[in-house]
Amino acid sequence: MKSPVLLLIVLIFFNSGNGYATYSYLDKIIKSPDNRVFIHLSPWEHNDNAAIILMTHDGVKVKKIKLNEIMTDDDREQYAISTAGIDWYINSISFFSKNHNYFIIRLRWGKIVAINLTEMKVHLTIENGLIDEVFDMSRQIALSLLKSEDPKERQTGAIACGQLKVKESISSLKFLLRDDSYEYEVDYLTKKRTKKYYVRRAAEAALKLIGEH
Repeated sequence: MKSPVLLLIVLIFFNSGNGYATYSYLDKIIKSPDNRVFIHLSPWEHNDNAAIILMTHDGVKVKKIKLNEIMTDDDREQYAISTAGIDWYINSISFFSKNHNYFIIRLRWGKIVAINLTEMKVHLTIENGLIDEVFDMSRQIALSLLKSEDPKERQTGAIACGQLKVKESISSLKFLLRDDSYEYEVDYLTKKRTKKYYVRRAAEAALKLIGEH
């Protein structure tokens, strides 16, 4: 029996827009439940100018997918580049399909990227048999993130619950209106720092989308 091929999927995106930061976005690595596949989400441009690179465990590049195969002009308005990196995957929800043949990324503006791990292809439209699973999993994960100890994950859950109009999230979202997590926004002309309560903002926006605020 042949040993399974170990794949490393590196996703790198580019952007229009700029800014400055005093920190860097962290790479994110996800492995499949069967340990067959590792997905590496990166905030930085990597070699070959490819949006997605499929690799075996020994570094052999199986497939390269260019950015214009993944993003439309409208998508380019949704993510930004700064000295911290490219924030394309920030606040995204990702998971493997039940049969482990797909890796799904739900980006923070609602776009779905489905990677077929058998055919080594990226799909920007979901197959009919996968639609319900993607919707249900997105809802479940979003709801669970609202109660995470990580404030960035609570923010992610709030964003997704609002877009998906998850009514079961209303009580948790109202509770997050008092969330005390914040980060500083800096005006680089005046050097003035202002607290940004990003979880509260996300919860408030979600409640408006659901029609409860």
